[in-house]
Amino acid sequence: MIVISSFYYGTNHDRHFEIVSAMIRNANNPLFSELHLFITTEDLEKLKKDNLLILQIDLRKIRFIIFELQPTYSILLRYAASLDNNICCIINSDIEIVTTKDSIRLFSDLLMNKMASLFIKRHERDGTKPFIQNYCGSHDAFIFYAPQLRKINTDFEELNYVQNTNGIEALLILFFARKFKFELYNPCLQIKLIHHHTSNIRSWLTEGTTAVGYVSPIKLDMPGIHCDSLVQPLYLTPEN
Repeated sequence: MIVISSFYYGTNHDRHFEIVSAMIRNANNPLFSELHLFITTEDLEKLKKDNLLILQIDLRKIRFIIFELQPTYSILLRYAASLDNNICCIINSDIEIVTTKDSIRLFSDLLMNKMASLFIKRHERDGTKPFIQNYCGSHDAFIFYAPQLRKINTDFEELNYVQNTNGIEALLILFFARKFKFELYNPCLQIKLIHHHTSNIRSWLTEGTTAVGYVSPIKLDMPGIHCDSLVQPLYLTPEN
């Protein structure tokens, strides 16, 4: 599986440590073949001189994609679709992925044989999982088989929002489940996302404070597009 994310140097020490910690863990995970990182020219130059960081990662597994802006989902999905015959996982910069070889094999078989994707919810670093226990969207990893993405035959411009846009998962669910009839699964106990964000500091730019959408079984008095399709946690088996 190829993991696709971003890497950046923030101005806050605590937040920088969280981003670095997640990246190191993903880069050194033997279950992932490569880690593809969107990064600015300036931050790549900093990383090359960051000896403490370089000593902790296997640079042979990392592919740097020079990109001078914060990538949007339209850009990330187009990039994932360009990768031949690979399972691709798009994650936020502060997410660490924990899973097993058997689970990856199971998910790969599913995604290669169906128009399907995994929309995974996260666990917090302190061991709690409030967004799993109380479903309200907040999916932080999106896993696809690249050739299935190419079958969609679209430029993904409807998803031209950066990763930390409030409510973006509502648009992603509607786009894949409703528009393109993908089957969506949320095996968040088999793929465990660890959210490294106890600092609660946000360094990246946002798309404003108003949510672009929200996920709820009923329409609420909230801004943004209403998505009533809940991708509930489940445990995947070969029969799925």
